[in-house]
Amino acid sequence: MEELRTLLRDAEEAQRQTLQAITEDAGQVARLKEPVLLLLDVLSQSESAEARRETLHVLRRLFAACSTHFYDAQAFLETATDIARPHHVAKRGNVVLKALLACLTSLSSQDEADEGALQSLVDMLRDLCLQSMNAPDVVALFDFLRLGRPPARRWVLQMQKELVEMDTLPRAIFTMRGGNAGLIVPPEQQLFTKRGYSCSFGIQLDASAAVVPLYSFRGQNGQGVSAVLEGKSFVVKMFAGQGAVQQVEVPFAEWVDKMERDWVHVCVVHAKKLVFKDKVTVYVDGIYIERFV
Repeated sequence: MEELRTLLRDAEEAQRQTLQAITEDAGQVARLKEPVLLLLDVLSQSESAEARRETLHVLRRLFAACSTHFYDAQAFLETATDIARPHHVAKRGNVVLKALLACLTSLSSQDEADEGALQSLVDMLRDLCLQSMNAPDVVALFDFLRLGRPPARRWVLQMQKELVEMDTLPRAIFTMRGGNAGLIVPPEQQLFTKRGYSCSFGIQLDASAAVVPLYSFRGQNGQGVSAVLEGKSFVVKMFAGQGAVQQVEVPFAEWVDKMERDWVHVCVVHAKKLVFKDKVTVYVDGIYIERFV
């Protein structure tokens, strides 16, 4: 047990150092998962109830600190050495989710399953899925439902059902942070905005954010449209292929204040070149707010 306690202290210290490093270099976020993966491996191999209890106690703390960064999905993807076919980058899943499922499988296979530990792992799995999931993660969850053992399989199924039914909780979809966030269409894709578009989303703002990117539909030559919230204004920028920019700014103070308190539904309808002008209509919570060209 003394060796285990030393390992647990070292894991906490490693995470503490990483959290300090992140304040100077955001690229260090990827290192946060390493102590969590280590303790999940230790937990899956623990044979005594005392060892599982002490490991799980520290694991919860490390996972909680790690979970605040799950929005950075790239930092938690499997590396090329974790997958059999590394050239399929798009097929990489969340390595922490994969480790949680592996630990659930291991603990469920023991003669006397520790239901308390299993439930704690399912709770962690739920917290992760609320913030970050991609197609390989969904496949991994359904594989566990197919191959896993009770009671963990039943709890994971219930968790998935609850997540699917959470249509009234917008944060269950995704979180966007940073000056380069927002909904972005890759420039190599054929633009769908030639005749216009509509964009609809639920949003709640961080009051400390001065500029909030909403969406950007731009082609390889820079042509297209972007929208941001700058301070208390809603700004739509239209870019021509020759570099010309047309910008429309709408006072939005009342709604920005509301967005900082509650989830708000926003819909933007942008019709192109109606009588030589664009028409943009904005709705907030179903209420017509402003039309401008």
